[in-house]
Amino acid sequence: MITTFEYKENNYDVVFFIELIIKKLKNYKVNTFNLGVSYPNSIDEDQKLILKKDFQFPLTKKLEEKLNAKRRDEFGDVDIVIDYNYHKITYHIHPIFLYGTYNKYSRDLPQTKHYCFKCKGRGCINCNHTGRLSPTSVEEKLQEVIFKELNIKEIAFHGAGREDKDVLMLGNGREFIVELKEPFKREVEKEKLKVLEEIINKDKDIKVSNLRLAEVSEVKKIKETNHFKLYKATVVCEGKITKERLSKIKLNKEIQILQKTPTRVKKRRANLIRERLCEILNIEPLTENSFSIEIKAEAGLYIKEFISGDKNLTKPNISEIIGTSCGCEKLDVIWIYRE
Repeated sequence: MITTFEYKENNYDVVFFIELIIKKLKNYKVNTFNLGVSYPNSIDEDQKLILKKDFQFPLTKKLEEKLNAKRRDEFGDVDIVIDYNYHKITYHIHPIFLYGTYNKYSRDLPQTKHYCFKCKGRGCINCNHTGRLSPTSVEEKLQEVIFKELNIKEIAFHGAGREDKDVLMLGNGREFIVELKEPFKREVEKEKLKVLEEIINKDKDIKVSNLRLAEVSEVKKIKETNHFKLYKATVVCEGKITKERLSKIKLNKEIQILQKTPTRVKKRRANLIRERLCEILNIEPLTENSFSIEIKAEAGLYIKEFISGDKNLTKPNISEIIGTSCGCEKLDVIWIYRE
């Protein structure tokens, strides 16, 4: 978040600017800063060089002393810009990042804020005028604890993909990074992270593990790195499930799937044909018309549609293979294959 405030006097008094800047930053603990000055357009390069020596250099040294921080040529923990053309000072407190993994044990809990797709959060009959389809989410459960324990104003949640609201996230959990915006402190002790885990894990619906400080570069990495996942689904069929039918599903054999954008997500996903790989690892009959199936699948494969066929938008599919219409009653992520 970039904050801007104005000043009236157009001068080069170091003390004047120190008082203005420190007043705004006194509650923040930063280790590094960057200071930029946009000098008036009316002055020439020689005058700018003089001002850099007589004003900007001593101002920088004084800021190092007052903030107990070091100046950096590139981005610092806080970036400060004095703009003489508009009589404004802006500062940007850079966020810090927490990495972790989460498990989800509720089939009524989305990963992030679940706004109504019809009214986009404004409120309508579809969402009972709440603007939301779920009262809370994994993101908000984390946010509640982080706000209180770390004194953070705002967070942003970055997940390594997402599971559907009604899908459990088991096994080794899904990676995520929480971006802590405008932190008053930049260091979070390991002991404090353990306390955060303990408080969050009192919630029966979620569990977090492996909390640690992260770098901004890790956000892109976890969002763009695709992993195979192991799913376990309960499949219910219209026809009777016989051994003969189930034997048509070949185990431990790579299957190449062509999947058009599923009907249920076509309003928010590009209409594409996706090529994905999967492998059926295990099948177990449950009742005369249901069975469980374990599927190791490439990232981006819609498992529910691989089971149902979605009116043949996914080929091949389980319904087609065994010769009867099938649907996914329950779906769990059992494991994520990370290196």
